[in-house]
Amino acid sequence: AGGYSFPSGHAMGSMLIFGSLLIICYQRLHSKLLQFVTSMIFIILILVIGLSRIYLGVHYPSDILAGFVLGFGILHFIYPFYKQKRFEWRFLLKQD
Repeated sequence: AGGYSFPSGHAMGSMLIFGSLLIICYQRLHSKLLQFVTSMIFIILILVIGLSRIYLGVHYPSDILAGFVLGFGILHFIYPFYKQKRFEWRFLLKQD
């Protein structure tokens, strides 16, 4: 990779993918211990991917932080739409 980019696409992508999986698993798993373990795994993966970009020297910490913040913001923007669709899938479509 040549040069630096702002924000980090890897940091944003990891926040979006693993953040989405965290939300889905948290809703689907009923065991508190299993919820905690999977949450910790996804959080650690998000952080390790961000730290690996700094370690490899392809991003500054500010790039990583901006990628995390942007990914987190997108997750929070899209979550209400997901919640509405999930409600429709669970209750409204079963009537057919």
